[in-house]
Amino acid sequence: MRCIYPYVKAASSEVAFLYEQILYIFSFEKLTFHKKLVVLQPQYTATQWQCLNYAQPMTVNNTPCRNEQELIERYGAIALEKQTAFYQIIGGQSWHINIEGSHIIFGNHLVCPIQVIGTYIFDSQAWLYAWTNSVGNFPETVLSHARQLKEYGDRYQNDFLRYHGFQATEADLHKIGMIASGMFQATGYFIANLGNTALLLTVYNSKLPNTIKEDLGAIPDIFPAICNLFPMNQRRAFVEYLAAKGIEYTEQGNVVKATKNEASIVGSFDEKGHMTKLEAIA
Repeated sequence: MRCIYPYVKAASSEVAFLYEQILYIFSFEKLTFHKKLVVLQPQYTATQWQCLNYAQPMTVNNTPCRNEQELIERYGAIALEKQTAFYQIIGGQSWHINIEGSHIIFGNHLVCPIQVIGTYIFDSQAWLYAWTNSVGNFPETVLSHARQLKEYGDRYQNDFLRYHGFQATEADLHKIGMIASGMFQATGYFIANLGNTALLLTVYNSKLPNTIKEDLGAIPDIFPAICNLFPMNQRRAFVEYLAAKGIEYTEQGNVVKATKNEASIVGSFDEKGHMTKLEAIA
């Protein structure tokens, strides 16, 4: 079976829903929040608590990313794929954050370790990385990822990561969330709306599917969606997506072809790296 997708493809209902959420209200719903950021916990079993106090180290590619576009090209698509699966699980459940305990609870039982990447003030549209936020008074246990982003920015002169903060939009929160989720192999990211401010978190849970799938099935939905969200060299982003999924590919001229389990997906690009066609062959 051969399916051909144009550059801008109507995404599946699940991805289309997430796409809408990213642009508008994803994670900014009317969810419950404990104002002091500390909740009294019920007694969890050893199995429920075994995934806590977990902070994945950064994965470093041999070729460093020098700016925000290169970061989203490398991590955007794979992070969006994981985020789609993550949101299907957490949905519109209520949530509670325990900063001192380094975790968030969705609903009554889904306990996930967190790292705080930074804070966002809606009125002033100010983004501040957590490592420099003295007002937040975050414990060191939740700052590992933020500090590693700072170190990466300093090492590779990436201004998007090394400075303490900048003017940002809500779409930028999702961009930073995707970058952090990809760099630290998180289950997903979460934007916790506190009213006037928001916390950007990376979230982990070993029981949730970390869907870096080696199959090709998600690509026709995910990749056009990420191309619509952020400016990028789409050819580079496509190759990075395949590499992140562990899928071998070949490049010939303006065509990139990946094959897995007798199925193939072929991306065609123009000279500027814009996708002109995405073709799935099963």
